[in-house]
Amino acid sequence: MLTKRYKYEVQGRGDFPWDMLRYDRVYPTTSPSPSMHAIASNSNIWREVRTVELMGNGCTPDRWASFLWSVVDAENAVKGVR
Repeated sequence: MLTKRYKYEVQGRGDFPWDMLRYDRVYPTTSPSPSMHAIASNSNIWREVRTVELMGNGCTPDRWASFLWSVVDAENAVKGVR
């Protein structure tokens, strides 16, 4: 049986919700990457919208929203890919 894989982007400001990587069982798509740079905190974290590409086993848009981060194209992200 094939497991669904989820590939999506999240966008937000401020501190990155690190626990979401564990919760959704996802990881940044490449390393080193712009995604990892976007996760890292810097002096502009509250002003600058950052985008992080993720892939893994889940996608919970409502939970991301609770951390003030949004899933880009959430409708398609929750469908998953094989």
